[in-house]
Amino acid sequence: MARPRFRITAHTADVRLLVWGDTEQELLAHAVAGAMRLALDRDVSGLPIAWRRVRGRVRDLASTLVATVNEALFLLYSRREVTVAVAWSEGHVSLGALGLAAGVEPEREIKAATFHALQPRVAGRRRSAVLVLDV
Repeated sequence: MARPRFRITAHTADVRLLVWGDTEQELLAHAVAGAMRLALDRDVSGLPIAWRRVRGRVRDLASTLVATVNEALFLLYSRREVTVAVAWSEGHVSLGALGLAAGVEPEREIKAATFHALQPRVAGRRRSAVLVLDV
């Protein structure tokens, strides 16, 4: 066999985030919490002071997952709001947000959640997905 003419190298522009939950709402909440943790390099918690509706209606789980994480990232970088809660009711997803504390800046820029290799799975009562974040 001839010597291969390719090389596999580490890819530093993506982060894979494995998320799971017992419900779709829990899966979305864990995906957002993971994205916030990656962006801020710390866990976030608290009671939301404002609720922001994710644009569009809930369609399939993959589209809803990407739209929800991307809206949370938009709130973080554009409005300086940290998402600390996710609610799913009547065909819509809403994000509960807090203002980013004074002097706190994101440690990493996450450009977007992507559809790359995204295949949410349901096994019994557990939902899971591998979400690729473009950093």
